[in-house]
Amino acid sequence: MAADAPTADLVRPRLGGPAAVLVLISGSHAVIHAYTAVMPLIYPLALVDLHFSLTALGVMVASSNLVGGLLQLGAGALTRRLRRHTIIGWGAVLLGLSGIGTALAATFAQFFAMNIVGRAATSAQHPLGNSLLSDVYARSRRGMAIAGHVAGGNVGTLLAPAAGVVVVAWGWRQALLLLTIPAIVAGVAILAGMSEAAGPPRERTVGRDMLAAVRLLRRRNLALVFAAGVIGAGGRGLGIVTLIVPLFLKQQLRLPTAEVNILYGIVLVGSVIGTFAVGPIGDWFGRRRTLLLSYGLSVPVTLGLLGVHGSSPWLLLLMAGLGLIVYGESPLLQTFVADEAPIAERDALFSLYFAMAFGVGSLWAAGMGVALERLGYGPVFVIMAMSYVAAGACIALTREPPDSNR
Repeated sequence: MAADAPTADLVRPRLGGPAAVLVLISGSHAVIHAYTAVMPLIYPLALVDLHFSLTALGVMVASSNLVGGLLQLGAGALTRRLRRHTIIGWGAVLLGLSGIGTALAATFAQFFAMNIVGRAATSAQHPLGNSLLSDVYARSRRGMAIAGHVAGGNVGTLLAPAAGVVVVAWGWRQALLLLTIPAIVAGVAILAGMSEAAGPPRERTVGRDMLAAVRLLRRRNLALVFAAGVIGAGGRGLGIVTLIVPLFLKQQLRLPTAEVNILYGIVLVGSVIGTFAVGPIGDWFGRRRTLLLSYGLSVPVTLGLLGVHGSSPWLLLLMAGLGLIVYGESPLLQTFVADEAPIAERDALFSLYFAMAFGVGSLWAAGMGVALERLGYGPVFVIMAMSYVAAGACIALTREPPDSNR
């Protein structure tokens, strides 16, 4: 099969064309991110209501992140028994049901358990959503599709402040119950809105499937893209930037909370626009060159924060730049993986990629927290810039994916 041809016979919307599949999958991603982003606003209220400690909260959050990250590794194995859209659709429905259980929790044990269920249920969204879209869209438009999927998640994150207003107005239990509605609707829409043909029979065991994905890392491009993903996590938009920037604005620049919210909102709006725009640019300009441009522009934007000492038009410009530029790296890397992955190993390879990206991203976040406390914001911004340079060096060693590599 030519690399530019979609495998549209595998996945079909029951109404509309490929765009309908993209809307359904991206909508589910948006709901998951909105739910995840609003939970930190709920934790302090639930802590008082259910009488648990900060230590218990930390254990719960760490456990949820670990479960969600590790289970992504097994997403490809599930496709042996279930269709990808079925896994994603039921995942969204189960997120809604776990939200109901969380809202009705009478003890911390119930609250803890429902949080774990929610993260486990949605763990397949990233790898299988990208794999499914890679089948629906030809290589010439695949960057747009995967960027749309990632941008959908960023839209969900952007909506979290509005959900926070509902938490304050109605209380955390009622707000959480309200959030379960779009999750269930998104899941049902996916289950009802598309069909998926059975893939070819697999002779290999699950373990051999994963081993085949690992062996693919012998390929020069894949090894370098995975390395860039691991290294670039030190400055990733939805991760390190999301962690560091609000703290920088509040603690270092000592800006009023209202101004911090506006500036961080600019970053999030930019993340939606920039992420969605970078996909078509990569389709036209090439993944490799667009990635190099993204990393190259991320360095001065990040280092520009070293010269900021208070509120100014320069700060406003830098916040917009961070959103528009830094968040684009992730969908470009994911599209590069899709272009390089043979169809038979695509599910397993995406599972491996996201498990590594989330796992290493968690380590980077922990390390940056330590660096922030011991070294301050200036050195942390330098470390972020260095991660872009090192990741860019990996991409510079790749070759642009050929048009007939399947």
